Amino acid sequence: MDHRKLDAGLAAALADERGPEARLRVLVRLRRPVPEREQPLLDALGLGPAGATVVTATLSPLEVDRVSELASVHHIELARRLDLLGPGPGVVGAPDPP
Repeated sequence: MDHRKLDAGLAAALADERGPEARLRVLVRLRRPVPEREQPLLDALGLGPAGATVVTATLSPLEVDRVSELASVHHIELARRLDLLGPGPGVVGAPDPP
């Protein structure tokens, strides 16, 4: 595994999740163009949309290991849940509820 390509959150999650059923939601930043020999693995893991440079995937620790070794992979980070701000008091620029 190329640990230089992993963010701290993903490295910590990998240390905790070692079972065969473990799955991690990740963001993968790719360098384009992808070498032809790497494209089948990226496609099999759902990382191969044409032209995309940032893709999301749910990978096992073993798959993260394999993907981190690819030359076309620049960086892998643990995906985080984003909560949308809803309208309401205290939100700058949002109208007050009726």
